Formats: sequence, structure tokens, C-alpha cells
Amino acid sequence: MTQASDPADRDDEDRGSTLYVMDLSSDARIHDRFQVLACHQGDGWRWHALPAPPFVSSYPYSYGSTTCYTVVDSSTICISSMKGDLGTYAFDTARHVWRQVGKWALPWCGKAEYVPELKLWLGLSLPAGSPPLGHLLPVCSPHFPRLCALDLSAMDAAEQPPTPQGTWDYLDLPEDDKRRMIAELHLVNLGSGMFCVATVLRDLVRLPRVCDPWTNDEDGSPCTSNEDDMMDLLGDEIVILTGVKVERCCNDGEAPLRIIKHKSRRYDLKEYTMKSVL
Repeated sequence: MTQASDPADRDDEDRGSTLYVMDLSSDARIHDRFQVLACHQGDGWRWHALPAPPFVSSYPYSYGSTTCYTVVDSSTICISSMKGDLGTYAFDTARHVWRQVGKWALPWCGKAEYVPELKLWLGLSLPAGSPPLGHLLPVCSPHFPRLCALDLSAMDAAEQPPTPQGTWDYLDLPEDDKRRMIAELHLVNLGSGMFCVATVLRDLVRLPRVCDPWTNDEDGSPCTSNEDDMMDLLGDEIVILTGVKVERCCNDGEAPLRIIKHKSRRYDLKEYTMKSVL
């Protein structure tokens, strides 16, 4: 998360932007989970440890697949966990303290972006009842992610989670008979309400289970051809890059917001695996 400082809010040692990094993996040490890279006069760029979110400190498990986060304003970072009733917390970057905003969770998965032209925050959300993004999700309409817009400006004063200002399907799925799972989702902010959504899908290959030659007198041939003894293996990976724009409507009688879908490009990675989206 990158956060720019207002010149009026900087002290004598603080110059320029700051980069906040949070590691929510299960193998991260508690004092290394949340850090900031800041530039100080005379010392240059330095890393500083920050207090981890309270729910991470109390429950040292992996929250990466159940967490969303966003920058709310020049001094507030928001993080939300869908695991249990841990809720939503806000971090004050000036005082370095956390506070709980509510026991409800924001609906996004991963990072959400603020769109100043709309005065709203946009992210990718999963329908209720869907498994978290860290698990492979079946590519079917009830569970497919959607773009979701929220207004977080009055979040502190609300006892209930913010009401979605709009949700939209952003992708027409490939028309073939292959079975696929959603492996990753990435939302890239291009500015002025325009986004590129990277959807990573993995083919599922249905194969019969193979007997273990160390525990069975078999030569590695299939144990059975019964459907109950079949197993799914992950096959090739494909990436679909989709351009979308969210804008306000001007005509009376229309919804206040609309989505404009632009071109989608599909890339077959075959045996390669996408590591990150920059």
C-alpha cells in the first residue's frame, strides 16, 4: 500500500510518500507482519516495524485469503477479515494505533481502490457463501466474483457495513467445455474510473486414482474406473485481462452508476505459472 503525505502534515524528517507492507502468511513473525518504508531527512529510506492488526496478534494464523484492505484517506488504512467475527479495523498512520470500526467485514477480496471521480471505493467481491479466495473457486455464475462499489466516507459512524453502491459482472467466461477453477484475482487501477482485472483460471483434469506400488501389488495402473474414485488435478493456467470503466450516469431513470466493459485478452500460459501482476 502506497500512501502520499500532505506537505502540511509532514514533520521535519518526513519527506515524500510512504510504502506500507503487511505479511499475513502463517510463517511471518508477529513483529515483521506490518512495516513501513519511509524517507527521512539525512537518513534516506528506512524500514520501521508497526503494530500488527489486533486480530492477527491474538490469532497467529494465515489471514491472507480472508482479508481485504484499502487506503481510506491520507492518514487511515483499513483492513477487514471475513474469518469469524473479527471485523474491520482502521490504522492511524500518524499515531500508529489500530481501532475497530465494526464487527462486520467488508465484502472485497484483496485490495480495493479509491476512485476520486466517483468518491467511492471499488474492489472485487465474492458472493455470500463462496469459499475464500485462497481456496480454488469453481468457475460458475453463483460464485464468480463481481466488481463492487462502496462509500467508506461515513464508515466510522455506521453500526452496519456500508451498503454497496453497485455490483457488476465484469467478465464473459470462455465458451468451451473445460472445467476450471479461479486461482487468483488482481485489480489494477488505471485512473479516472478505469481498471484492468486480471483473472487467473486453472484447468481441472479428471483422472482415475493410481495405486501406490509401495502399498499395493500394482504396477501403477489405475485402481478403478469408478467415478467415485476419480480425482481432479490442476492443469494449464490461463490469464484473462479485462478492461472496464465505472462512471456515473447522466440520464434520469438510470442507475446512478454503470460499468462499461472493454476488450478482454486471453493468454494461455500452458505449463508456466503467473507469479505476480505489477
